[in-house]
Amino acid sequence: MNRVSIILDNPSRDTDYVLLIALNLISDGFEVSIVPTNMRHYELIQTQPNYVLYPHQRESSAKEISALKDCNIDVGVMETEQHHEDYYFKYQVPSNKESLRDVVHFFCWGTNFSKKLISDNLYKSQQIKTVGNPRLDPYLKLQREKNFKNVDYLIATSFSAGNPKYLGKSAQVKSLMSENMSKKDSTEYRDIHIECMNLLIDNINQNRISLSGNIILRPHPYEDESIYRKQILDKNIVVSNSDLISQTLVNSKSFIHYNSVSSVDASIFSIPIINLSWFPRNDNVHTSTPFMDAISYQPEDEKEMAELIEDIKENKLNPKKKIDDVIFSEYLYKVDSKASTRIANEIRNYLKNTDTKNAKKNYPNPFNDINSFEYSIKHLYAKNQWSKSNKKFNLESIKKRLYYLSDLFQFDNQFEIGYVNTKGRNLTSIKIVK
Repeated sequence: MNRVSIILDNPSRDTDYVLLIALNLISDGFEVSIVPTNMRHYELIQTQPNYVLYPHQRESSAKEISALKDCNIDVGVMETEQHHEDYYFKYQVPSNKESLRDVVHFFCWGTNFSKKLISDNLYKSQQIKTVGNPRLDPYLKLQREKNFKNVDYLIATSFSAGNPKYLGKSAQVKSLMSENMSKKDSTEYRDIHIECMNLLIDNINQNRISLSGNIILRPHPYEDESIYRKQILDKNIVVSNSDLISQTLVNSKSFIHYNSVSSVDASIFSIPIINLSWFPRNDNVHTSTPFMDAISYQPEDEKEMAELIEDIKENKLNPKKKIDDVIFSEYLYKVDSKASTRIANEIRNYLKNTDTKNAKKNYPNPFNDINSFEYSIKHLYAKNQWSKSNKKFNLESIKKRLYYLSDLFQFDNQFEIGYVNTKGRNLTSIKIVK
């Protein structure tokens, strides 16, 4: 039996598309394991994969992908930040560009990004598969199901460099520098995020942009949301990022953001999108793609922002672009709820047409053998830390979402699901098999 392991990076963003890829694969007899990104150095090898789907191939992850290749384990990459093109090409491409050739697949959302990868000689054309964005697959179906929207304004913050949840501000700068960013850009990135966060809170508290009604402020998963709860005076504003982004967007009448990739998600729900475009930014690290610019209104100051808000209140503001616009096909290939199927088909066809490799079950750095005493203790500590983070998930939450998606996409929901077990011990990774 072919085994595919999928690394789940951000559950509130990625759960649905990861499970849709899994459903497609298990329907064809594959065994699929869902591995928490925080736990992959302890648990990935234990799932005994023939193929691993990574959420990115950056400075740190590129090294472990190369290590997996040396173990005869194939890897595909589904880069999650493809709409921050300038940022990706400047800071997220690993310094050892030869390592990019270690993956068998790089899944692109649209032809615009795939052409740039090839023209920059980063990946070979046979590695690149243009499939669309699988994160968007459930959205059209959700939109057809939902008639009533009760959230007037959904505000997505993205100020994690200045408001980190898991690192101190100095450690955050060092983390950015480890991903090829200069100290100057890292420090400015942090400082601008702090300035933008304070500016947003001040605009809300002073009501300079005429917000009213039902408002949800959704902090980035890597942000400390407690700052917003403490400093925003209107306690009727809900501060939460616990729901899947799709569940919040389907209930929202509008979306406000700061150069956020989530604006791409919002565009599928045919609601007006406003970028906080007059906020300060560093063009080296805060640029939007032409697609993100095209789908978002770009007010030049608070006054223009307030006018757009008033238009939303009076139902006068239409989406800036609709999904039948040609720009959607350029940046998202097809918005047809089938990107996850295309990804699964590429993985399936590759494994079925490739001679089975004998994976070497060893533990190259940074992977660890949790059957040893030392790493069994470290595994327990990592598990405890992960359980306190926004990246945690459990069997019940995955099972609930899996059955929901199975019904929504009309899969045969006859499958077995449980924790991966090794030597009588349950891991945090979850195995799904038909």
